[in-house]
Amino acid sequence: MANLITKPYVIEFLELLNGVGDAKLELEEVSYAKLKNEFHNKTIKELDIRNKSGVTILAFKDDLEGFIFNPQSDKKIEKGDVLIILGTKRNLNNFKINYIKN
Repeated sequence: MANLITKPYVIEFLELLNGVGDAKLELEEVSYAKLKNEFHNKTIKELDIRNKSGVTILAFKDDLEGFIFNPQSDKKIEKGDVLIILGTKRNLNNFKINYIKN
């Protein structure tokens, strides 16, 4: 209850993740294996995901460091890695068209 008063915008954002409101946001996990081959072993910067699809990479999981929140653009995506992305349904569809194998 206290969070509703002290952090109203955090609560509002979390509601978007739960499907409340007009701009419903969704989380998705994308493994290295699902990416098109031309995106293997590239950095986040080289992928240019936000500009090409509109999704945001919230976190990254690899075998060495575990979860990395808000990963740096020079982080390379390698075999076994997983991206946690956030976007609207439209953004996620753009991501799938541009980055995911058919």
